Amino acid sequence: EWDANLIAGGVWTIFPHVSYAGDPRGGMLSQLFPGPTPDRSITIQNHLVAKLPDEAGMKKALKNVEFLKHVVEDEDYFTGLQIQTVLETGEIPEVLFGRNESGGQRFHSSGASLTRS
Repeated sequence: EWDANLIAGGVWTIFPHVSYAGDPRGGMLSQLFPGPTPDRSITIQNHLVAKLPDEAGMKKALKNVEFLKHVVEDEDYFTGLQIQTVLETGEIPEVLFGRNESGGQRFHSSGASLTRS
């Protein structure tokens, strides 16, 4: 009987390089752009809230921003750089996307590319 919007969030791929992670109360809109080499990129993240919080809510929101910064920098990007380092050796010819990485799967299946011209 719980309202799923109050207890669950998700990650939605809006475009191959844009995603939203959150729930109806707020979340993080991320844009990723390729850099000059495969191991470089630019990320722009905007943190959103459904309504302007009071002082206690603002402290909670800022704590959540710091948590998400840690997850993205110290977990996601750290892992991505490790994968890129291994791929550059040529020892592993391909990467298998996990089931939870449907945005990457769809982008790869489309044959599209994010290379700069």
